[in-house]
Amino acid sequence: MHCQEGCAGRRRGTGHPGGAGAAPVTAVAAPPAPTGHPVDLLAAAARLLPAVVGCPPVLSCDLHTALLAAADRGGDRYAALRLATCACDLFVAHLVATGQVPPDVRASHALRSWLRGRDPAGVGRALVAAADHWRGRP
Repeated sequence: MHCQEGCAGRRRGTGHPGGAGAAPVTAVAAPPAPTGHPVDLLAAAARLLPAVVGCPPVLSCDLHTALLAAADRGGDRYAALRLATCACDLFVAHLVATGQVPPDVRASHALRSWLRGRDPAGVGRALVAAADHWRGRP
C-alpha cells in the first residue's frame, strides 16, 4: 500500500478546510514563523507520535504529521512545513549514517522501507537517538 492510500484511509471523515461549507477566507496579518531547530522537532515528534498513529505500523505520513505538529504552533504553516521536512531529512540522514538504510536509495523510499512494520515506540526511540546524534555534531 502506498503511503498516500494508508493516510487517506486514516483521515476519512475529517473533512477538508476548502470543501463545501467552509468559511470564507479573510485577509489577516501573517502569523509568526515557528521557532526551534529541526533537531528539537525530532525529540518532540517522538513524544507526539503515539497520539498521531491510530494503529501500528507507523507510516511515513504519520511521522511527517508528528513532525509538523511539533513545528506548527499556530504560526506560519509554510515555515512549519519547511521545518518539519528538514527534520525528516535529518532523520533519514541519521538512518543512513548509522547504516540502517542504504545511502543509494531515495530518502522517501528509504524511510518507507525502514518504517515497515515498526511500532510507534520503536520509531520514537529512533527519533530520540537521531536527535541525540545530531546534537553531538558541530
